[in-house]
Amino acid sequence: MVKILIVDDSMLTRAIIVKTLEDAGYQVVQASDGEKGFETFIAQSPDLILTDFIMPNCNGIELAEKIRQKNKSIPIILQSVEFDKDTKLKAQKIGINDYLFKDFEKKDLLKKVKNLL
Repeated sequence: MVKILIVDDSMLTRAIIVKTLEDAGYQVVQASDGEKGFETFIAQSPDLILTDFIMPNCNGIELAEKIRQKNKSIPIILQSVEFDKDTKLKAQKIGINDYLFKDFEKKDLLKKVKNLL
């Protein structure tokens, strides 16, 4: 079974994403900030990571940088309310694979996940 790691400081956002992905047949593990997300990544070996951009302790870009030091190929989706040019450039340099806006449609989330897996 495909395992997806969700990293987001919003409990509500995590709950929506988890339900959407579990309903589609994915196994989901979750973390509430970037530091816990990295620990979960190491412990759980997920197949894909969906991380929020703005979080306490370690933001999504910082988390992706840490993950890329350990695994260059795992798909990473960065989620945010908006993406400015600088954020996108930094994300591309790190190797973020795709972006998801916070007001996503469930079908868009599932399409991005399926495309990256």
